[in-house]
Amino acid sequence: MGKIDIKVFRKFANIEKYLFKAKNREELFRRITKEATSLLDVDTASIYSLDDKDIMLIGETGYGKNESVVKKIRVPLSFSKTALEAYKTKKPVMIIDVKKEGKIPEEFVRKYDIRSSLILPLIGLKRKVLGFLFLDVVGRTKKFSPEERILAECFANLAAIAIEQTKLREKLERKIDILSAYSDITSAALHPLNIKNVMKQSLARSTKAMKMQGGSIHLIEDGKLVLMSQVNIPKNFADKFAKIEIGQYLVGKVAKTQKLIIVEDSTIDPKASKEVVRMTGYHSLISVPLMAEDKVVGVLTLASSEKKRFTKEEIDYFNNVGRQIGVMIENAMLFERMDISNKRIKALVELSQSLVSILDISLLYKKVLSELPSIVPCFFASIFLIEQKRRELVIADSVGRKKHLWKDIRIKIGKGITGRVAKTGKSDIVSDIRKRKNYIGNLKRIRSEVAVPLSVKGQIIGVLDIESKKINAFTEDDLEILTAIANVLAIAIENARLYQESKERTAQLELINRVIKEMGKAQEIDTLSQRLCEVIQGHFYYDHTHLFLLDEERKNVVLKGYAGYSYEVNVFHQSIERGLLGLCVRSRKSVLENNTRKNKNFVWQLPEEEKPLSEMDIPLIFGNKLFGVLSLQSKTQDAFSEWDIVAMETISEHIASSLNNAKLYSDLSHRISELSTVYEIGVDLSVSRNLDELLEKMYKRTSSMTGARTFYVALYNKKNDTVRFEIDYEEGIKGPQETIRLSDMAGYTGWILRNNAPILIKDFKTDIEKYPVEPILDGLKMKSYLGIPIRFKDKAIGVLSLQSRKPNLFDESTQSLFTTFANQLGVVIENARLFTEMAVVLKKLEKSYDETLRSLVSALDFRERETQYHSIRVAVYAVELAKRMNIPEHKMKFIFWGGMLHDIGKIGVSDEILLKPSKLTKNEWEEIRKHPMIGYEIVKGINFLKDASEVVLYHHEWWNGNGYPYGKRDDEIPLYARIFSVADALDSMTSKRPYRRAISFEEASKEITKFSGRQFDPDVVNAFSQVPVRLWERIKKTKPFRVKFEIPRLKKD
Repeated sequence: MGKIDIKVFRKFANIEKYLFKAKNREELFRRITKEATSLLDVDTASIYSLDDKDIMLIGETGYGKNESVVKKIRVPLSFSKTALEAYKTKKPVMIIDVKKEGKIPEEFVRKYDIRSSLILPLIGLKRKVLGFLFLDVVGRTKKFSPEERILAECFANLAAIAIEQTKLREKLERKIDILSAYSDITSAALHPLNIKNVMKQSLARSTKAMKMQGGSIHLIEDGKLVLMSQVNIPKNFADKFAKIEIGQYLVGKVAKTQKLIIVEDSTIDPKASKEVVRMTGYHSLISVPLMAEDKVVGVLTLASSEKKRFTKEEIDYFNNVGRQIGVMIENAMLFERMDISNKRIKALVELSQSLVSILDISLLYKKVLSELPSIVPCFFASIFLIEQKRRELVIADSVGRKKHLWKDIRIKIGKGITGRVAKTGKSDIVSDIRKRKNYIGNLKRIRSEVAVPLSVKGQIIGVLDIESKKINAFTEDDLEILTAIANVLAIAIENARLYQESKERTAQLELINRVIKEMGKAQEIDTLSQRLCEVIQGHFYYDHTHLFLLDEERKNVVLKGYAGYSYEVNVFHQSIERGLLGLCVRSRKSVLENNTRKNKNFVWQLPEEEKPLSEMDIPLIFGNKLFGVLSLQSKTQDAFSEWDIVAMETISEHIASSLNNAKLYSDLSHRISELSTVYEIGVDLSVSRNLDELLEKMYKRTSSMTGARTFYVALYNKKNDTVRFEIDYEEGIKGPQETIRLSDMAGYTGWILRNNAPILIKDFKTDIEKYPVEPILDGLKMKSYLGIPIRFKDKAIGVLSLQSRKPNLFDESTQSLFTTFANQLGVVIENARLFTEMAVVLKKLEKSYDETLRSLVSALDFRERETQYHSIRVAVYAVELAKRMNIPEHKMKFIFWGGMLHDIGKIGVSDEILLKPSKLTKNEWEEIRKHPMIGYEIVKGINFLKDASEVVLYHHEWWNGNGYPYGKRDDEIPLYARIFSVADALDSMTSKRPYRRAISFEEASKEITKFSGRQFDPDVVNAFSQVPVRLWERIKKTKPFRVKFEIPRLKKD
């Protein structure tokens, strides 16, 4: 380029405007290099700046070259001879032929084929060299003319001015940004923010003010720097350096030294980790400690992807920001703690209020454990309760753990952290459980723990325990809050326990009442036993219910009833010398065992899968008589409490009473059945003249009464010395009549005839050795045997025998009864004259019936001690009235028997109602009013009591129809019942009762007369008024069992 024309100068003027419009330094550098190549006819142009100390030559940009390559250049100024010469002279340096002059390094020459070069110093204000503009000619040599050199120098000066101006502008803008950012950060400190917002906003403002691309804030937690906030940090870096030890890496060193660290070029600065540079791609770093009252709370780090020089203003700003952010974080943490504290207090108040209203203990546990982590952050939380018997802590409920991992945990009192708290009653806060040798748990997961005692009225009932994965996770504030929660929880647990116990007691009492009502009806003992077990099982939570009764020898208990099994349980016996049942019988006291595996006395006879872990045995005692044992079992250990004993003992009294009533009912029904059979057989014996027909009737009636289906009668013929089996049934099948010589006869029949003595075998397993003779069973599977000699004039003339496949079917009472039959049969067989004497026999039978009925009724009357002998007295009164009303003599016995049996139906009324001293309820009266119908059902099927049954059914009917059970009136009521009604009222009024005194016979007579035509038949009352009072008084003074119904009339004075 030779001379410079006017166009160039015009272009130069435009370039000046163009350069000064650049927005920033980088854009200005690009414009300078681009315009330089065009203006000065060179191939490439590049700009290098000097560092603050004028030591390093730093590549900024290049045109015609790879800009990124230029930017990577950072060499000492002395490395470039031409630049050093231009720096010293502050004048352009021209190289016409670089190969000849050798001032440019060979590698640059070879790489870029540079032939000529012009190096222009960029001189700013105060003649300071800012850097250099390198103009290179590639592939050719060029000699710059003086005009070109002047133009180039003018361009360089213009560029330097533009650079200086841009630098000043950027510096001013930077200061403004820094001041603005600092102002924003400081003003943010005036407003309480949460820590996350403080860090996020501070980081965003700082990166923007410092012109950095990324940054992070680490806070110190548990002795480590933890990454809390970041901007443009790669995920793999954030994950790896989420936690940094103090003193480790650049961030850790800043926290340790409490001094700012700067890395302007991470590629050459040893302070920067090569791994960090590789993972982030950042080249410049500045890291400052976050200080609050001379204490490091964290580290703020900013990073740039470009190599960056930090100015003093930036460094001062960064230090100030570090202190300000540190204070802000500390204030935010304080505010957060205060906010958390307020929230905790609010949550504690709300929790306390809600706990007071929760009475379900399981819901109580869940409520506390669900709320607790939000009040005191933790990983695990557990409620331990003390099991007093074992002196162990067991987990009542837990959160954070799977149930199968804690349900079986038991901790001895005094062992471990919770065990020690339970023992001492003092709270314990553990910052690092690895430093505690007594910790019981998973050391890999848990690092800190707080345990607080649950105390009520000075008594430790458990421990509230929380755990965390962090060291030093809990503070004294946490302990204080947890203690307050524990105090409220302990009271709530105690209240819930008391409520639950009260609820259970109320429910049990209700169930007891329902069970007792179910027991009110007298039944056959086996049926009642089974029903009682089913009722108890249906109302309580036991797995098995058994009812055992003592056998007749009182050496074994026999299973009579059971419930809780899915299959039929066979009846079995157990000696009273064995097992918990035996202990209960022998001691006559309840037995409670909550761990049968450890009790050597425990005996189990049923399948192993049904074996219980807890057993409770209650003796069934009525009066002073032990009936048996109520045995209750559970497959759960520690299933029963002392309250269960109390509840079952309450029920046991009623069970024993019901069993006693059932036995009375059973005995009475059995005796009445026997009497009926005796009566019927007696009638048969008195009227029958055909022996075969008579024996057939005897078999049928005997089989019906006893259940024995094997029966025979063998008669001895003394003349022929033979024994003939007149009738022989084997299990209901009739056999032929056989005749055997007595001398050839072995077994029981021959022995009875020879010894004129009976044989009673209750059970062949136990009684067979009692007699010196072997039985002849002929394949029969007999379990019990009764053989009675048929006598006439005390000589054995035959044998009457009953056999059964059931054991214990016959007893002494059966033997006594059939001895009577056998004797009567002997008379029938041997004395045909019996027909003429039968009236005498029947008379004796009636006397026997009478005495038996008196005995049974007396036993019934003894049930109500206040009404003892009432039945016999009222029967005698009724007979006396009947005489006055000209009732035929032979019918007096029906009135007498009806009088004695009139209240027999009360055996179906529970003692709870019958013996109640206070006023009866409506429902209880309804039960009482059923006794006439119950009594009628008992006696109606007995032929000789048929007429007497009318007294039993209608004795509470009134003449005006206001009585019960049917409300009959006038002549609808049988005469015998109308007579008896007056007699019953007379004895009732003149006898003492718990609720009133007895009145005199004179007063009673007036009352009866008063109710004539209403309650009583006027004709009966008229007859009653004719009886002298002295007669009633005399009857009352007569001993009950000496009274006959044929009471003679008193002679008239």
